[in-house]
Amino acid sequence: MLRYFMRQRADSRSPCDFSSVSFVRVCVCVCVLELVSLRVHEFVNRARSGGRRRRRRRSCGFFFFAKPFVYRGDARIRPYGRTLEHSLLSSSSRRRKTVEQLWREFFSDPSQWWDHRSEKRNARYPDFKHKTTENKVLWLDDNLNNPAWVQVELAAMAPGSVQSSNFSFNLKLAKYVKAGRHAETLRLFQQLQQEQGMIPDRFSFVPVLNACAGLRMLLHGKCIHAQIMQSGCESDVYICNSLVDMYAKCGSMEDAERVFDKMGSRRGSVAWNALILGHVKCGQAHKALALCEQMQQEGVALDAITFVGILNACARVAALEKGRCAHAQIIENGFESNVFVGSSLVDMYAKCGSLEEAQRVFDSMPIRNVVSWNAMILGHVKNGHGRKALEMYQLMQLEGLKPSSVTFAAVLNACASVKVAVEEGRYIHEQAILHGCESDPVVGNCLIDMYAKCGSMEDAWRVFNRMQKPHSVISWSAMILGYLKCEQGHKVLELSREMQREGVQPDPVTFVGLLNACASVVALEDGRHFHEQIIDLGCESDHFVGSSLVDMYAKCGSIYEAQMVFNRMSSPNVVSWTVMLQGYATHGLAKEALAHFKQMWQQDTSVWTTLLGACRIHGNVEMAERITKKIVC
Repeated sequence: MLRYFMRQRADSRSPCDFSSVSFVRVCVCVCVLELVSLRVHEFVNRARSGGRRRRRRRSCGFFFFAKPFVYRGDARIRPYGRTLEHSLLSSSSRRRKTVEQLWREFFSDPSQWWDHRSEKRNARYPDFKHKTTENKVLWLDDNLNNPAWVQVELAAMAPGSVQSSNFSFNLKLAKYVKAGRHAETLRLFQQLQQEQGMIPDRFSFVPVLNACAGLRMLLHGKCIHAQIMQSGCESDVYICNSLVDMYAKCGSMEDAERVFDKMGSRRGSVAWNALILGHVKCGQAHKALALCEQMQQEGVALDAITFVGILNACARVAALEKGRCAHAQIIENGFESNVFVGSSLVDMYAKCGSLEEAQRVFDSMPIRNVVSWNAMILGHVKNGHGRKALEMYQLMQLEGLKPSSVTFAAVLNACASVKVAVEEGRYIHEQAILHGCESDPVVGNCLIDMYAKCGSMEDAWRVFNRMQKPHSVISWSAMILGYLKCEQGHKVLELSREMQREGVQPDPVTFVGLLNACASVVALEDGRHFHEQIIDLGCESDHFVGSSLVDMYAKCGSIYEAQMVFNRMSSPNVVSWTVMLQGYATHGLAKEALAHFKQMWQQDTSVWTTLLGACRIHGNVEMAERITKKIVC
């Protein structure tokens, strides 16, 4: 612009008017352009000199920042060196050559590139990206640099030659799992493979394994494991952790240990915690505690989740001393303020019968959530302190915490243990309805049990009818035992027929209630029918079922069948011996009763233990001495 202006002035043979507004505007534009040109030249010169700073030539032009120039009358003003236009042209030509090389590399082996066209968020996001080299990217709309033959080659390329990126797919899978939508996660994973042609990677398998663990789908998880082995991702530590967790949560501890052992030195606290918690869940508390000791021996640091598993294992087997040792380690490692660790401590002490220590830990917790309160309430219920449990529930409400289904189940059990707290039970029932927990099967069963034990079968029947059908066997058992407690044996037999029509199979607890109902109303034929079902379902070996069968046959007048059931029992307990003895006595079979009594004293040592315990409770030292002499002899 400046050159054009000066040329026009030279042609008109008139001096330059430096005071004109147009000239000032031109000068401002020139200032900006020259400054940009100077900076570009500095960058180019520095790049050519290998990063060394070149000595800058002093300016001698109109402006202190302009490049040197020569004014020769009406000739053009020419800067020394290369012009800005020339530098830009050379840079763009180099860029064009680089892009062309990338396209040739792309078409030589498309399998090494990701196709991002389906997931582009904006124009700056590349269409193709190399799988291993981060700075190798290509844009289809780069018309200045792309060769003309690119579009032709892309059109001739076979579909699916370039693999689509799994980033967006993996993001969807992770979001579904985080939201608890496990079934939709598995459905989406299958759909992406079949319809989109997705080849899963390690980031795809982790959320899918977590979904299998959430749904307890062991067979599906094994299929995913086989797919992982085919893809060569089995050695990835994140996938191994997810596999251990999936197998542990599905109850397949052998498979979990097999994957765990293959990890070797790569086993971290995540894998150890998954295995420990899996053993605790499967009722193998001693194995979980042994793993904790092994974990410490291998030098793996214990975290909060590890201590939660240790405390749950101690609570399962009532290992109070080991729980106290774990508590000392928790204090030493600074995890006592963790709300989950604190809740587990309260639960462990409560289940081990040490309510004072549980209360001490509970009071020292800086933050108490609903889990902490539930542990304390359940501890009082377990130790027979129903009234104290109801008081804890009232204190929980005063702190403004929202009760959960576990809370209502615990408080309803407290009302059932008190047996005369039917009004409190009705109040808890109203609270459960307000919080939307009445539809929970556990809460419903606890409501039936509470009303039945408090003698209000009308309320129990009302709750039972509102529950979703088909009813669970636990709900049926609660109703049967409730009517049996109220001495309504005929109603129990009616319920058994309704239960059969609904297609629900009885369990050992249900059979005990049904057999006791038959015994109370002397329904021998119904008892024989239930005996056939017991044999078909393989419940005859259960001690409680066997004792109930003996009692039912004896009370219904069939002492021969009672004796046959008793003789088939592999190891009858004190209850079985006593029931059979009562049967002989009821039917006036004194000789058989005496022989049975002698056999009981000779074979069942638990009888002596029971008698000695009774002597200790009642303080009968003389009887205890006689029993001891009999045992020694």
